[in-house]
Amino acid sequence: MTKRLLIFISVCLLFFYNVSFPTFLHLSNKDVMYYKVLQQRYPWLDMPLYCLIVERAMICKLDPIFVCSLIQYESGGKITALSKSKARGLLQVKACHLKGTKLTVRDLYKPFTNLRLGCNYFIFCRQRARRDMVEALRMYNQGHFADRDEYKNWKYVENILNAYNFVKNGVKSTIVLINGRAYLIAIAEIL
Repeated sequence: MTKRLLIFISVCLLFFYNVSFPTFLHLSNKDVMYYKVLQQRYPWLDMPLYCLIVERAMICKLDPIFVCSLIQYESGGKITALSKSKARGLLQVKACHLKGTKLTVRDLYKPFTNLRLGCNYFIFCRQRARRDMVEALRMYNQGHFADRDEYKNWKYVENILNAYNFVKNGVKSTIVLINGRAYLIAIAEIL
């Protein structure tokens, strides 16, 4: 990257996302390659936001591509998204996740804060699901306390994992229910 581009990204991070550290310096060649692929699939994704996603994903030990897929299906990449259930921001974080912090509801619209809270909540769901990604996504969507047997929105889970697998591995995937248990099946396209 040229020096001017690095300065421009730094200014964008500072003014648009309230972040003043040089996250972009941590991008690997692989991250830059994935950014180009993701930008084609998700037009809302810009470099400063992608830098924040990569940085938060590295801290939480998540794949940045997975976080981008989750953002796409939660908010469509809209920083100011508000759902019917009053979830806000990129990862549609609810105000109940602010308890015990000094954050306000308005802070949920800040990408850095929303990514931090949303990724941390997903990690919590994944730990409760014993690292089962399908179950963790169900919990993230429905709430970690809700009854698994009543969950009907498997299409949500399938769409996120399908988007992730398509960008990451070039394969499509689907969810199959067997004896009440959800399994992710990858389908490779043969040309």
